[in-house]
Amino acid sequence: MTALILSCACLLAAPEGDVDAFFREFAAKRDGIAALQAAFTQKTILPDETLEASGTILFVKPRRIVFRTDDPERVTLVDNDRGYEYDPEIRQLQMFDIEDNPRADIFFLGFTNDITRLREAYDLTLFDVEGEPKGKRGIRIRPKADSGDEAYFIEVNLYLRDKDFLPHRIHIQNDAEAQVVIEVAEPDTTVRPEPKQTQIFIAEKTKIVENDRVSEVVGPEGRWIPDAILLPPEPPKPAAAPAAPPAAVKETPAAPAEPPAAPEAPPAPAEKPEAEKAADAPAPPGPADDDAPAKRNPKQIGGKKSSQDAGTDR
Repeated sequence: MTALILSCACLLAAPEGDVDAFFREFAAKRDGIAALQAAFTQKTILPDETLEASGTILFVKPRRIVFRTDDPERVTLVDNDRGYEYDPEIRQLQMFDIEDNPRADIFFLGFTNDITRLREAYDLTLFDVEGEPKGKRGIRIRPKADSGDEAYFIEVNLYLRDKDFLPHRIHIQNDAEAQVVIEVAEPDTTVRPEPKQTQIFIAEKTKIVENDRVSEVVGPEGRWIPDAILLPPEPPKPAAAPAAPPAAVKETPAAPAEPPAAPEAPPAPAEKPEAEKAADAPAPPGPADDDAPAKRNPKQIGGKKSSQDAGTDR
């Protein structure tokens, strides 16, 4: 990892005016973040070995950060000026005070937006990184030479993501022989942790060590430490605008129905042959016979009528 850091020969310090402008933008990008969570991997590089671990980081405003590693199983929690390191394997919790000193802000720099006090205790410079797709900016942090306090480290380099200035890599040079490199995965800035996620559960029979002395042994029900952080209710999301009504479809008036066709006239009766006409016609009256009664034409009884119904079936 030292080679990685040294290979960034293009690191350039920025003028002080650029630093001020950058940190204003840095703070603005964090204003809306109440909590975030991300997976991480860690390498601790020592002269004779390299130790590896992985786990998760949880940051909750205003100033709480929880590191949980899987193998080995460890929990480190920093809350304001108080620190906790829990090792369930040996059933021990160490509690330690972090001086109310701007140096303590180094624990939160990668995630908080307030760097005012940090700049009182450290020299902060910006550097550019070429060839890094996640981000081209970084922050180098060094203790001020005239602080008079024992420094926790020689140098810290934060490699920032372009879109939100959250760190994707943290390189800590503890001393000339020891360094730590933390690779941070894509953070979830929408997480709303449950209260217990902001605490450490201490199993029974765990020794709580404070100032190098055992202050108590946890009872059979276990214990949650420290007090939980309760996030304010999530602001309601703006109501979605009502969907626009579907555009009215202009109906084309239907064409008027055509009037029903006039019924066909019944076919004209067929012209009868002259002989039939003659048969149907009434016989001419005979000579008057006063003694004989008048006779009806038999053709008019039960036969075809010479009326308007002629030619149609009955």
